[in-house]
Amino acid sequence: MRTLITALFSLSLLALPACKTQRTTAPQPGSGTVSGSDAMASGSVAALEAGEWRLQAIKQGARETPVLEGHAVSLQFSQGELTGSLGCNLISGPYAIEGRIIDMSRIVVTERACEEMAAMDQEELVLELLNGMSAYRVDGTTLMVMGDGGRSLHFTRSN
Repeated sequence: MRTLITALFSLSLLALPACKTQRTTAPQPGSGTVSGSDAMASGSVAALEAGEWRLQAIKQGARETPVLEGHAVSLQFSQGELTGSLGCNLISGPYAIEGRIIDMSRIVVTERACEEMAAMDQEELVLELLNGMSAYRVDGTTLMVMGDGGRSLHFTRSN
């Protein structure tokens, strides 16, 4: 019995390096630079949870970066759990919504290496932005997740 427990414990330690958790300070309702009409924009939890979202563009101020071809980023929201793909790596974790504020600060990520450095850079940027987001807006088949400093992720519903 002791040998079985030791073997199971050893196996669980081997699995730990395959995942990591990104933690940041959780956004507080009303924090960040999102205000006025953006804070009261249309959208609902039901609309957020209605399907898979594919990233179309990453905006940082006036700069817009399209998603790399062959490295699609997708998210699915369901009953407080986020799952998705960053292109090379998978993500999951809880999310919480209060009004138009969304907290995705406890995302867990696999640690597969991307073959292309540009794909790895894209993944790191998307993950950084997801962890730093504070508001969301759903408008039909479009999801915009917004953070401080004019940074945002623009998704379309794929189904």
